[in-house]
Amino acid sequence: MRFLPSNGHVRVKQKQQLIPIIIALLVISCSDQPTLSTLTFKPVYNQSTIVCEKQITTEFAWQLDQLWFYLSNLEVKTKLGWQEAKLTNNQWQHQNVALLGQHCIDSDDANWQVAIAQSAPLDSITQLRFTIGLPFSKNHQSPMRAQSIFANSNMFWTWQQGYKYLRLDLEHSATEQNWAFHLGATGCQSPSPIRPPANACKNPNTVTIDLDFDDTGVLSFDLARLFKQVELNKQTRCLALPTQPSCPTLIENLANTVSFSKLQANH
Repeated sequence: MRFLPSNGHVRVKQKQQLIPIIIALLVISCSDQPTLSTLTFKPVYNQSTIVCEKQITTEFAWQLDQLWFYLSNLEVKTKLGWQEAKLTNNQWQHQNVALLGQHCIDSDDANWQVAIAQSAPLDSITQLRFTIGLPFSKNHQSPMRAQSIFANSNMFWTWQQGYKYLRLDLEHSATEQNWAFHLGATGCQSPSPIRPPANACKNPNTVTIDLDFDDTGVLSFDLARLFKQVELNKQTRCLALPTQPSCPTLIENLANTVSFSKLQANH
């Protein structure tokens, strides 16, 4: 009878040894489930692909010069609620922010894909959410210390105002007239343009996009929807100034997700 406690301890130890094996098997099982690893964006006009140096459509006599935007705060929704999707650090992604787009004068210098390092299983995702824009701390970081995608003068205004969250430049194929939509924060207060604000800007102008999830992982940026109720001319340029009458409409079009739609299989 004196040896029963010893035998009982051996049985417990055997069970303890099995626990790491069971956990390892569960991890392997979970890792077999495909997760969201990439999102691909495509610039279109009424679902027709936009090609650099070509008129966007026969009816729409404008052509793309450049289109860029910062994507941040990427999240996916499952039955457990919203969770962060962490981005891979690479040439186009830094500190969980991605820079997407291209300048048509350099077709090799382009990026339309978001690489995701950690996310939920594909079959569990029901919605997708992200922000066009930057958090306050990143938007007003020192331009002298900025790294990677933030060391981009093409997307920078001043230390006070921060970055252009979105830059869209068009050129009319017949008249060579230019049109632009540059989105960023306004009403930023600091002692001078070369000093960062201590508090949030009056108009942060970040735009949150909510979409029902499609496991193709392909989204379209539809300029036709962005331009709804906006006639393109010099008077409708928007450089994120409150005095420019087209800005509220363009921002509303973007904010209501009408600029983004999932591509159909035949596009």
